[in-house]
Amino acid sequence: MITFRRSTTDEGGLRIGGILTDLFGLSGRHLLDGLVEGRDPEEMVQNVKGNARKKIPALLDALGRGMDDGVKPLVVLLRNMSGTVERSLEDMERRIFDAVRRDYELPWTLLQTLPGTGPLAAAALLAEVGDDMDAFGTARRLASWAGMCPGNHESAGKSKGGRRRKGNVYLRRILCEIAHAAARTRNTQFGPYKQRLAKGRGSGRAVVATGHKILRIVFAMLRDGKPYRDPQIDYEAQTANKNKARWLRMLRKANLLQEVAKAAAEQLRRAPAVTGVTGAGPPATLGGAPAPVTA
Repeated sequence: MITFRRSTTDEGGLRIGGILTDLFGLSGRHLLDGLVEGRDPEEMVQNVKGNARKKIPALLDALGRGMDDGVKPLVVLLRNMSGTVERSLEDMERRIFDAVRRDYELPWTLLQTLPGTGPLAAAALLAEVGDDMDAFGTARRLASWAGMCPGNHESAGKSKGGRRRKGNVYLRRILCEIAHAAARTRNTQFGPYKQRLAKGRGSGRAVVATGHKILRIVFAMLRDGKPYRDPQIDYEAQTANKNKARWLRMLRKANLLQEVAKAAAEQLRRAPAVTGVTGAGPPATLGGAPAPVTA
């Protein structure tokens, strides 16, 4: 349908299909309405939104050529059809969300804490794998069933990479979409993970590997009933920065700010000083083993 939209406008002399990402988006609809009504191009481009404002010179050049009168009824028809389809999709999404909220509200909410996973992606994950991870037993079995595990081909005693099994193609498509979105999020583990794999394996395999990692995390979240916590995010610091102003107001209101400050200073005074000791051997970890030395 998108190709039909562009071909219709192109044949009518209106070459904005290659300028705007979504011809029937907010900006595209406004421009098409203006052309059908015969408004001035300078007036129409003043109301475009977002990234389309960067393309105003190209839009003015395309809009200045006008549109054939014979194509205007087709454009109106396509605009109305697009609106009908979008309203139907919104109604379907609402029905899906109502059903998931009624039967799987807790796991649905948990999955949305995973980077790159919105309400629709979380609902799709639950539709494919359910919320009972006992049916799979382990994350490895779930990944194998989904077709996200790397292939394993052994010949002459050497293990070589092979083709992945087909698995659940719908689940694999959802996981790859989530992997793309998660890799673009800031301050999470998925962006560096995908970039590191892409250097040696290529972008396609890196996306599948990131989706595999996400599926194993989904298994743990649904099994334990806990939200996602990224190892690269200091959640305690985030909570403190978010609430420190409110906490200070509450302490001042209760006349406890000075007492808390004195208690903190006393605690710092009693804390033993930690100094570096040379020649005492390698530092030890909590388990008693020497800590690794990094360059």
